[in-house]
Amino acid sequence: MDIESKLFQLGESARFDLCNSRKERESNFSYLIHPAVLPGGGCINLLKVLYTNECSGECFYCANYCNLPKKRLSFIPDELARLFLSFYQQGFVKGLFLSSGLGINPNQTQQEMIDTVEILRKKFLFRGYIHLKILPGVKEDLIIRGLDLADRVSINLEAPSEKRLKMLSRRKVNYDDLLGKISFIKNTIERRYLKKDQTTQLVIGASEESDKEVLTRTYNLYQDFLLKRVYYSAFKPLPSTPFSDKEATPLIREVRLYQADFLLREYNFHLKDILFDSGDTLNKEIDPKLMYARLHPEIYPVEINKADYFSLLKVPGIGPKSAKRIIENRRKNNYKSTVELKNTGAVLKRALPFITLNGKILEKLNEDTNQLKMEWREAM
Repeated sequence: MDIESKLFQLGESARFDLCNSRKERESNFSYLIHPAVLPGGGCINLLKVLYTNECSGECFYCANYCNLPKKRLSFIPDELARLFLSFYQQGFVKGLFLSSGLGINPNQTQQEMIDTVEILRKKFLFRGYIHLKILPGVKEDLIIRGLDLADRVSINLEAPSEKRLKMLSRRKVNYDDLLGKISFIKNTIERRYLKKDQTTQLVIGASEESDKEVLTRTYNLYQDFLLKRVYYSAFKPLPSTPFSDKEATPLIREVRLYQADFLLREYNFHLKDILFDSGDTLNKEIDPKLMYARLHPEIYPVEINKADYFSLLKVPGIGPKSAKRIIENRRKNNYKSTVELKNTGAVLKRALPFITLNGKILEKLNEDTNQLKMEWREAM
């Protein structure tokens, strides 16, 4: 098979691994090039590709399901390294996201993935961004080598618990092993003072998990393992897989999970601050931060000219950047108008019902908060 056909198929299969991609760039290579947000901020185009679509795993939802009748393809390290370098030199990409199926032997596949990255680093002296996927069950020495070469690594949990993982695959390594590898990565980064980080991914809706299960696991990963990000992938049924007849997960569920995740990761919210209904699901009509605000009238309104940073973060429409700007600006002068407040980046349409400006209430909630609270408690 020619290199272009191989690249197309392995690039197409890589779309299921998430790396904080924004809308894909319109080009002849849009199936390969993914604009991604970097760990330190900023956005660059990544070449996103699988090393091989051959997989000894048996994940019932996956495009690389081992029993699917499809051609099994694989790169060799020097071939893939040169291919990436060609994309890089032509200005199509600035970095690499390298994932893979397990292959016949995960350790061998991981070794070849690492060899690819090593060729780029040492032979071609590439110093740009590389995100390397760590495969389940691989040896720790391979993880250490991967950390030495990549800027970010990730190992996918796929499910929030052992019970849910077993619903997704009969051959996946046990959940404790996956968590153990995540812990090993964390400890290695800390012990060696590496300027690296790690992420993971959860498939949403394929294993009958609740939103509360997902966010409980997420909160644990942020608190105990210091993960940089957890990504959520709404389940979509694929033809010829065991889950082909399962219903697709509504995209709004993925959106709500990301919103709640952001509150846990960036807004100093605790897991107990996230509200779930009787089915342990997030409200589909109202985002988690607005729901929190409406159900805690004892906290609001917040006085813009007096509230501390963490109180400001609880206000809908005010994020970390706008909260910092509010505090920095009022050291010089108190806010006197909503125009000044808007210049901080705050979303006034969302914020006004929950703030006061020099003691003045700016806007009342349209909905009866007490009625909403009563209805929500009854649902629980």
